[in-house]
Amino acid sequence: RSRSLHSVLKKEELRTPCGRKVVHFADSLGLDLVQVKRVIPCNSSDEQLLSTSPSFLVKPNNSNGCPAIAVTRFMPHSGSFNDGRFLQLHPLAWNVPGDYHQLNRELLNRIASNGVCLKSSNVMGMTFTAMVSVYNHSYDKQVFVRYSLDGWRTHLEIHARFVCSHPLDNTDNFSFSLFLPQSMPVGAKCEFALRYQCGHREFWDNNLGRNYVIECKTMASRSNPQSTRDPSAFY
Repeated sequence: RSRSLHSVLKKEELRTPCGRKVVHFADSLGLDLVQVKRVIPCNSSDEQLLSTSPSFLVKPNNSNGCPAIAVTRFMPHSGSFNDGRFLQLHPLAWNVPGDYHQLNRELLNRIASNGVCLKSSNVMGMTFTAMVSVYNHSYDKQVFVRYSLDGWRTHLEIHARFVCSHPLDNTDNFSFSLFLPQSMPVGAKCEFALRYQCGHREFWDNNLGRNYVIECKTMASRSNPQSTRDPSAFY
C-alpha cells in the first residue's frame, strides 16, 4: 500500500512541475508606462480654443418629441469674460410667428424646401451653441458651419455633430459650438452660414442671403433697438 501511494505522489509531481515565473515590464516591450492626455488650459490662445468644437446634446423642450422652436437664450457667464458684454444673434431674415404650432410648421416647411435650417441657439459667455435641422434625403450626410470673424477675408469651417432623428418629420438634428475669442471687442461680429452635404448634393442656409450674425454687445444696449443693417451675403 505504501509503495502504491509513493508512486501516485511521484506521478503527481511529474504532471505539475514547478518552473520559474517570468515577468515582463511594459517599457521592456516598447510600451508606455503612463497614458498622457493633453488638456488645453483656460488661458490658452484663441487659436487653440477656436480649433475645437465639442458636441452639445440637447433634449426636446416638449414631451411629444416635436422639434424645439427657434429661440436664442442668454445665460450670464462669470469668469474671465467681462459681465458687461454679451453675444447676440441678429434677428432672422424670415418671419418668426409667435404661436408655437405655427412656428413649428414654418420651420418644417423651410427644412423641406431648403434642406437645412438653423433651429435653435444658446449663448453662454463667449460660447455660441446652436441646433441645426436637415431634411433626411439619405443616410450618409454631413453638416458644416462656415464662419468668419473678419468679414470673410478669412474663414474657418467646422463639423456639426449628429444629435437625434425625428422619423415622423423625416429630419435629423445636428449641433455645433463656436468658441469666440475672449478678447472680442464690443461691436465685433461673427458671421456664419450652414452647409449640408448629402451624397453629391449640397444645401446652404445663409439666413436668406444675409448670413447669420453674432454680435458682441454691452449690457446697456439691451434696452436699445437692434440694428437693422444687413451684412453682405457670403453664399
